Amino acid sequence: MKISDRSLPFVSVLAAIILLFGGCSKESADPRLEDLNTRLSRLVQVPMHFDASKLPPQRKELLKTLVEAGKLLHDAYLHQVYPAGIALRDSLAQRDDELSRKLYRLIVRNGGPFDKMDHFKNFYGDFARPSGAAFYPSDLTKTEFEEYVAAHPEEAAALMSPYTVVKRDGERLKAVPYHEEYAQWVKPASDLLKSASTLTENSSLKRYLSSRADALLTDDYYQSDLDWIDLKDNDVDVIIAPYEVYEDGLMAIKASYEVTVEIKDNEESAKLDVYTQYLDELEQNLPHERKFKRSIKGLSSPMVIVTDIFRGGDIATGYQPVAANLPNDPRVQTTKGTKKTFWKNVMEARVNKIILPVGREVIASDQVKYITPQGVFNFVLMHELCHALGPQYVHGTNDTLSVNQGLKELYPAIEEGK
Repeated sequence: MKISDRSLPFVSVLAAIILLFGGCSKESADPRLEDLNTRLSRLVQVPMHFDASKLPPQRKELLKTLVEAGKLLHDAYLHQVYPAGIALRDSLAQRDDELSRKLYRLIVRNGGPFDKMDHFKNFYGDFARPSGAAFYPSDLTKTEFEEYVAAHPEEAAALMSPYTVVKRDGERLKAVPYHEEYAQWVKPASDLLKSASTLTENSSLKRYLSSRADALLTDDYYQSDLDWIDLKDNDVDVIIAPYEVYEDGLMAIKASYEVTVEIKDNEESAKLDVYTQYLDELEQNLPHERKFKRSIKGLSSPMVIVTDIFRGGDIATGYQPVAANLPNDPRVQTTKGTKKTFWKNVMEARVNKIILPVGREVIASDQVKYITPQGVFNFVLMHELCHALGPQYVHGTNDTLSVNQGLKELYPAIEEGK
């Protein structure tokens, strides 16, 4: 989320969201400017103001501390996806010509010189984005990786982990844990979460922030994921971990850091509790053989409506999601459940700036009145519920191969299509 073109990742709790929108700017004599203008014309910047002035001092300090931790993990994310883009961004920030300003804006919004809303096509230079981002050696192919893993099964777990970077070591491949590779940012972020845990009186939030701080230093997020799902009576929430694998175009198994700091609307969130009683019924009515179905009776499925006041990492670049179903760890999903988060301020921006304007253009005029914020929310709600359904492991592998790992690069599209 952004305040101005030059504020990310150093932003305050005042935020702005970048949303996809149609349009085209006037032609420019410089073909590079023409391309940049076209790409920028597809973005709408929507200010999202959060007034923290009336909050108690300790609450403000808590939010400030969480945002500072988020900034650090945003930097770690940038090193995950395209480290060279950081120097390019900083160089452009020192210049004030039109071309540099517009390149800077796009690089900030995409986490590098590749347009995330245009299949990672580069808008600077003539080099292609490595399909595996910076999670793997840039020259590593999918075939080479799979053949190496097959030939070295004792190394497979580490190499296939969502939380390792793959590097060459002579003729071999080695897996480096995230907490070692990104220690420069992860360690101080962990310290800040520990500090944040002392700034809340809510016992569940205190427990979660402390366990998530530990998880950042070990890459074992299982317990802290459980603690996050178990949050109760909290009015501050935070997602801060590597979760989504969409940046990994090589294998779709490496997770990117993401952060959102949120204010929870407990009253509105409670209205969604009614849906949880139907999850197992939905699971049992999926159109596939019963042997592939699982019982999700008794699993947790909290749903929270929040106001997003800070975004960092994967969720802050490119397309801006309005909801999420997390965590993605199949162990958590099968033993505990998932948590659905709905960012109401982002959703309102999508409805007002995208769905309604587009709807007026493509839908019969007498039907436009049926495009409502509640209707859009219901659609998103059903979408997130579906993420929690279906098999989590490849059948017949004794819960050793997740669906994510089995589908590899096909996983993102299939998962979103569920």
